[in-house]
Amino acid sequence: VILLNSGILADRIGEFDIPVRILEERSQNALQLLFRIRRILSKERFDILHTHRYKENILGGLAGTMAGVPHQIRTVHGMAEPFAGLKSIKSRVYRMLDTLITRSRIRMSIAVSCDIERQLAAKYGADRVVMIHNGIDCERLQLTTSPGEIRQRLGLDVTHKLIGSVGRLTPVKGYQYLLGAFRKIAEKDSLARLVLVGDGPERQHLESLAREYGIDKKIIIYGFTPDVGEILSTLDVFVLSSLHEGISISLLESLTLGIPSVVTAVGGNPEVVRHNETGLLVPPLDEPALADAIVSLLDSPGRAAAMREAGKKLVEKEFSKDAMATHVHTLYRQLVGFSDA
Repeated sequence: VILLNSGILADRIGEFDIPVRILEERSQNALQLLFRIRRILSKERFDILHTHRYKENILGGLAGTMAGVPHQIRTVHGMAEPFAGLKSIKSRVYRMLDTLITRSRIRMSIAVSCDIERQLAAKYGADRVVMIHNGIDCERLQLTTSPGEIRQRLGLDVTHKLIGSVGRLTPVKGYQYLLGAFRKIAEKDSLARLVLVGDGPERQHLESLAREYGIDKKIIIYGFTPDVGEILSTLDVFVLSSLHEGISISLLESLTLGIPSVVTAVGGNPEVVRHNETGLLVPPLDEPALADAIVSLLDSPGRAAAMREAGKKLVEKEFSKDAMATHVHTLYRQLVGFSDA
């Protein structure tokens, strides 16, 4: 495995005794990274190169071609986020290069949702795209800290009604609409609290918006944590207010932990949350609908309990790490010419 930075992923891969090469992107330019990746690929003589994200796909596509790797594939976890200013220009250049590499070098793209599959098939052809849902390791979500202890750490107790979301604080996550919905909830319920787990460029804007709405004392922006499961376990309702989404790992984890969910009906969300069965779907950008759906679950314990059981069963059946690994393994074998007959 080649990673462009150290961190949790490197540590977890190391647990399986898989060799990891870390090429710190902060200390090297793109050309340096390209030639270092090419050297590794040339030396090891890999049969398949599997890349993720725009930058890795571009570098991997070029380096893999230079090193003569016969089969190159990629996984697309989400479609392009909207940016403004200089970031918009940079993003456009990345997308253009990514498209060129994918058209010319990538044999197969894995889409993590049916929604992404449709978009990629229209762009590259249905015969060059396969849909494989994200999967999670349900067993890894064994908790070592009780929900009560987590609430104490957050400065809360069992009487508070805790709503939460997990993800990078970026515009595509639609957190400004979640704050607007929460303001409506907090006006009527003094025990309601909101926790956002994650960090990103929107943090200051969201903190400012919370002060403007007069709800800053009822919102906790927890920042990044490797122990997402422990925060999820103490929630009464999990929310995704995204404007677009692939297959959210935090949503799968919340369902596995039995947390009822409210999500926007965008991207891959409807493939995980079946309305009124494993959670509630609401339109994006709709603060009143988001607020009403959250309140309906907070006020209906019986309804939430039924969704808990349905959500757990769905993840175990369709979104497990074993199901995902089996599909990817089958694709690898097909690429190199093995038969599974």
